Amino acid sequence: MRKFRILFVSILLMSILTTSICLCACDNSDKIPTLAYSQVYFQNQNPHITDYFDNESKLTLTAKINSLKELKSFCEEKHLQVYNENDKPYKYDGFSKKIREYDDKFFRKHSIVLVLLFEETTDIYLYDSIDINGKSMTINFISANGDYYAYPHTQIRIFEINKTIARKIKNIDVQMNLGELDQKANIKLYSNGYLHLKNDTDYSIKLTSVEDVTTICDDTTSSIFENSSKYSNNKGIIKKLKEYDEEFFEEKSLIVLFRFRSSSGYFFYVKDFEIIDNSFNITLARDLPKESVMYPCDVITCVYFLEFDKEKIKDVTQINVQEILIQQ
Repeated sequence: MRKFRILFVSILLMSILTTSICLCACDNSDKIPTLAYSQVYFQNQNPHITDYFDNESKLTLTAKINSLKELKSFCEEKHLQVYNENDKPYKYDGFSKKIREYDDKFFRKHSIVLVLLFEETTDIYLYDSIDINGKSMTINFISANGDYYAYPHTQIRIFEINKTIARKIKNIDVQMNLGELDQKANIKLYSNGYLHLKNDTDYSIKLTSVEDVTTICDDTTSSIFENSSKYSNNKGIIKKLKEYDEEFFEEKSLIVLFRFRSSSGYFFYVKDFEIIDNSFNITLARDLPKESVMYPCDVITCVYFLEFDKEKIKDVTQINVQEILIQQ
């Protein structure tokens, strides 16, 4: 069941990260670069991080490729085994399969831009836009940390571009920008499976000090956790809570939501939040699929961490959570 859950959340994250592919594909203009492929790898699962990427300066890599010969040369130089058909770890790898689809016919009128984001992060970045100014191309990504769990991961993106435009480009820059919600709070989502909480109910709490954290994490004083020292899943999220130290609470406070789900497929992302007087109002949303989906039968607990400047939520005494369903 655990392997199935990992596979399922991997597919879910991929669908989130590749949404912009569909958006770009709707514009058939050959003058606009399009995001053609996106791949995410969870922690230590990226088979393309070879010995070429042996220092931090190489972990974010961009490359403009104008021909099949250049593409094969790039893969050879970076020790990427995408053309090694006998290498089983790459046989079913989506990136390798996509790269091998590019042939001489494609490169007659088009080029590709590869973006390898091999610095491991828990931040979710979605493709936003491309700006071309003279000889420079800027690829803009925007954070959406309320859209998925904070799993360590790396990413690969492939962009397709008109060859006439590509030939003029000499510099490629990648910009990682904060999304609208991430500008207002630092958001982290976690799921360690089923958490044993008192009364098996949802909880919301504001934490303003290390003492607050200690109180809810200790078996004898916790108003939330049930026998924390006994259950491993509880220990995992408690470890995350205890990472917030005195230095953090000097200028920040933390709002934490615990939400039960009857299936890991029922994922609710942070759609919006606002502070009105002494109330913190947050909306969690779930996008309903167009067609019915068989979700795994595994009760889980989703935990939402929202970090705020202490002054911003100092007057908050009430937390209101609304959950909505959005039909696609």
